[in-house]
Amino acid sequence: MAELSPTWGCREVIECLDMHCRVLKGSTSREVLEVFYAEVGMRLHALIQKHIKRQIVSMEGGVQVIADLNAYYNFILSLKVAHLLPEFASLKMLGHVYVVADAKDLATIVRDVARYGGAFRPEDVYEFVQRRSDWKKIEKEVDRTMYNLSFKEDCVIC
Repeated sequence: MAELSPTWGCREVIECLDMHCRVLKGSTSREVLEVFYAEVGMRLHALIQKHIKRQIVSMEGGVQVIADLNAYYNFILSLKVAHLLPEFASLKMLGHVYVVADAKDLATIVRDVARYGGAFRPEDVYEFVQRRSDWKKIEKEVDRTMYNLSFKEDCVIC
């Protein structure tokens, strides 16, 4: 199986940011560069999250999301700003919620607070899970497993 490459949009974003980072590299001090890189990283992290929350992601698309998130992580790694790496590593892990087929496993992933190193709360992860293309099919099972609900059918109040 061939390695999946990032999307055109992802490659363009990284190329643009990399070009701007290289322009500053020779003309400013290391301290200023670190501040600039940190700001670029924080804003990129926020934009990626915002973008993913606007999309509906299929299982096949989830694989592509993971490829893009890996590319963004590698870009941040190249900037050598250590405090950004855990944030992007958590973002990489978050991409896996789109490729888990079993609803019970998905609910376990959402509840696992330690999985994302404190970067995402279960409510945050749940927001991303809701953007799956099969969400309406798996929603009840995910909720049932997450909240340990054990009713036979939906509750009816008379």
